[in-house]
Parts: sequence; C-alpha cells; structure tokens
Amino acid sequence: MGITSKIFGMFDKLDDIIYAPVKLATDWASEPLRRWEYQREIGKINIDAENKQKEKEYNLNLELKRQEADIDLQIKKETEIVRIIAEIEECRKDSEFERMKAVSEAMMRLQRELTQLNVDAINMIGSIQLGLRKQAQDLVYERTIKYKELQDAAMQEAMKDLMRIEKEFGDNELSKKILINAVDQRLANIINTAHNFLLELNSDIKLLNQNIDILTSSGQKFIERHLSQFHSLGFSKEEIKKLRSSNTEVSN
Repeated sequence: MGITSKIFGMFDKLDDIIYAPVKLATDWASEPLRRWEYQREIGKINIDAENKQKEKEYNLNLELKRQEADIDLQIKKETEIVRIIAEIEECRKDSEFERMKAVSEAMMRLQRELTQLNVDAINMIGSIQLGLRKQAQDLVYERTIKYKELQDAAMQEAMKDLMRIEKEFGDNELSKKILINAVDQRLANIINTAHNFLLELNSDIKLLNQNIDILTSSGQKFIERHLSQFHSLGFSKEEIKKLRSSNTEVSN
C-alpha cells in the first residue's frame, strides 16, 4: 500500500487524536453536573421543607453520588487517554507513515503533553465554582464546535491535495515525494495548531474563574487567531474568506 493510501487511512485517526482530549474535558465539565443538578431538583420536590434533617441526609447522599460520578469519569478519562496515546504510537511506528517526518514529530509532541494538558483542563474545571460550571461547559462546547469546523476544512484541503498528487503524479516518485513533503508539513501544522488550541482552551477556562466578561469579549479574537494560524498552513485568501464566513454563520 502506497504512502498516499496510508495517509488517507490516517485522517480519521488524526481527527480522533486531536478531538478526543477536548471531548473528555467537555464530558468532565458537563456530565456529573447535569446529573447532580437534575437529581437535586427532583429530590427537593419530594422533601418536606420543614424536615431539615431529611434534607441534610439527602444532600449528603447526593454529594456521595456526585463523587462517584467524578470517579467514573476519571476512569473513563484515563482509559481514553491511554487509547489515544497507543494510537499515536501505532501511527508513528507504521513503516510508510514514518516517512512523514513532520507529522510524526508533531504527534510525538502531542503524545508527550496530552495527559498533562487534559489533567490541567480537568483540574481547572473542577476548581471552578459550581455556579460557573455551566459557563465552563458552554465555553468548551462553543470553542470546540468553532475550532472543529476550521480543522475539518483544513483536513479536507489536505486530502484534496493528496488526491491530486496521486492522480497527476502517480508514476513520478520524485515529484510525488516533494509534493507529499509539503502536505506532510501542512498536516503537522494542523496537529500543532490543535495543540495550541488545547493550551488556549486551558487558559480560557482559567480566565473564566477570574472574569467572565473578559472571557466573553475574547471569543471572536480566539477564532481570528486560529484563522491566522490556518492561513500559515498555505491556504489562499479565498479559502480563508470561506472559513471566516462559515464561522460567522455558526456564530449566528
């Protein structure tokens, strides 16, 4: 199987590797909180307002359940991180994929820092006041949706380039190698941009606890910064214009 065919097979894995850590942070922010608040409201309906002792016991039991939910998600997080890191290692060891040096190096950096990045995000979400947990959940979700759209567009453009290379230079190994190296760098930059996204997401979660108004006003700047990063991947002005228009439609 040729290098282009191998790369086609890696696109889904790369997408999963980039997106899964953010999804874990989203789960951590939302799942226990959602279940806990729902159970709390239902339980309060059935509690006699004058029976303070019963309400105290109920709240204690609810807190224990919340802690159990947190532990369940901790196990899920650790299992998923192990799976993602194993997939990165599998990709890096592939005899054909090894030829894409820039992608391999970018994946190594992400692999080294993936666990700490996710732990930092989860710890920051855990330290946020309960009243702000919903904002943390919305922050992660909103940023992820917008970034994922930009990432998908970048991946699609890289795939189109590979298809064109295979079609036009299938029998010219030297030309193929030169052009594939350019795509290699583009894919590596997508991974590095995703890494920066995770770092910036962590910073925004931290900022949430400090000043919600500043965080809200930084939303458009966040997307503009990533549009600039995708511009550095070699996209044309017209392609960037399409990405920006697409982002505006999502925001509305």
